[in-house]
Amino acid sequence: MTLGGDLVRFAARPRFSTPVTVASPLRIEGRPLEIHAEAARFGSPVFICSVALSGATAPVTLAGTVARPRSPSLSY
Repeated sequence: MTLGGDLVRFAARPRFSTPVTVASPLRIEGRPLEIHAEAARFGSPVFICSVALSGATAPVTLAGTVARPRSPSLSY
């Protein structure tokens, strides 16, 4: 028994999405990567969010912390 239909019907209309929060540098590896990659293979949307920590993964200034997580998005 499958809940909500088969994989073809799921891919046509995914019932969930998966958010990924990544700290700088933009890296995700191991089991979390496998889980999100498998969900994407079945057609589920995967949202990737970059998180900056002032003074740790981003500049200590407010302007630097605000600009740092947006820079990867601008490179596309």
